[in-house]
Amino acid sequence: MKNSLLIALLCLISPSLCLAQQNPYELYLPLDWDETRTLDSAYVRVEYKMTFRDAIPYYTKDKAYVDTFDFPEDRYITDRRIVEIGKAVRKDYSLVMESWEQLCKKLKDEGKDPVGSDKVANRFELFVYEDGKTVLTQRTLMFGPVLLLEEDEPVFVWALTGDTSTVMGYECNGASVSFAGRDYKAWFCPDLPIDAGPYKFSGLPGLILKVEDMSGSYLWEAVGIEQGSWPIYEKQILFDKCSREKFHKTIEGMFAHPYAFMNAIGVRLRMEDGKGNAREPGEFESSISLYYDPIELK
Repeated sequence: MKNSLLIALLCLISPSLCLAQQNPYELYLPLDWDETRTLDSAYVRVEYKMTFRDAIPYYTKDKAYVDTFDFPEDRYITDRRIVEIGKAVRKDYSLVMESWEQLCKKLKDEGKDPVGSDKVANRFELFVYEDGKTVLTQRTLMFGPVLLLEEDEPVFVWALTGDTSTVMGYECNGASVSFAGRDYKAWFCPDLPIDAGPYKFSGLPGLILKVEDMSGSYLWEAVGIEQGSWPIYEKQILFDKCSREKFHKTIEGMFAHPYAFMNAIGVRLRMEDGKGNAREPGEFESSISLYYDPIELK
């Protein structure tokens, strides 16, 4: 109830703020948790710069246009991803989102209000288990559900390309693969004999330091590597465990109809009508969709 009232008040003050909060990559409400569960201990931690296309708004009827839109550099988002590598579990998460949420939790524990954020991030976490299981969790708009999808780890059929490149000063070999509807080029380092990489990528004889989607939608590139010992933990919250179909259908619907999604989760938006009065979202808001370009197309 408090959240719904707050959103309504904010929209009356600034309609543009409501438009901003449509973006699923915006950090708006921090996740609230009381306990964590330690899954493993990481012995290597790799930071990747992840670049991907922003969720630009467009008129739903113009989807054919946005599908051919030539994204300029300023319409890409950069996230800082941490991949923690343990013997039994690998975890991939956004350092941008995690740092902000940890700060908000610290303030809450001290009896203070959380701080706002002007940052953006790809708001998923991924756990890859040694037994061949993956667990993907995905945040949704505002205070919507945190979706959870459990699947088998994919098997990558790599083809070595024979070319070389340098990433972070490491000599790397090239490889290519098709995965979930996209073609990728990757660079791995044989001198770092760790079977891991960003997101779900693995299966090469060396740590994967760079992965590039050949269509230009996604890029991961390592910017830091450190050895040590860190707990790999999972926040204990109420997840909405989904089938693959429901998981992807929910996210796709959120991008296609963001106002309808927010209404469905209890966010009561009030827009300014230009005359100082409040109104319900109407035809204009219903005609807006957000560009959706998932990592896994199929």
